[in-house]
Amino acid sequence: MGGAKRYPSVAVCEGDGFRDGSTHPTRYIVIECKSGATSAAISRSDSDQLSGSINWFISKYDKSCSAAPILIHPSFTFDNQAAPLDAVRIIDRDRLEALNTALKAYAANISASNSMRDQEAVRKQLEHFGLNGNEFVNRYTRRFSKP
Repeated sequence: MGGAKRYPSVAVCEGDGFRDGSTHPTRYIVIECKSGATSAAISRSDSDQLSGSINWFISKYDKSCSAAPILIHPSFTFDNQAAPLDAVRIIDRDRLEALNTALKAYAANISASNSMRDQEAVRKQLEHFGLNGNEFVNRYTRRFSKP
């Protein structure tokens, strides 16, 4: 990758995450995806990478903004050397499968009803499948564990 800068994935977490009277979101989701991970536990390196992404977020966004740190990894258990932030949430293998199923169903429903341009219909479908704001975090992530 030779000197290329790497930035974490940052998504807007909508819902009650907007300043009063503003369209500027204040709540976000920062995601690190470990797509090649095969280990039984989440390594210190992976934990540190997510912490670094949160530090990057803090340096780029003002104090009115907050971020939910999410790690996509087959395991939800950190190894003994890892020091994850307390707020870390995990999309493990089971939750990733549930998310994949929900995304496919969402896309099928929006396509079948030909409502891709109908903002209210899209909002209702996102809500129905838990793909909005806090519901995404509640439904498709879990708390981590330590050995």
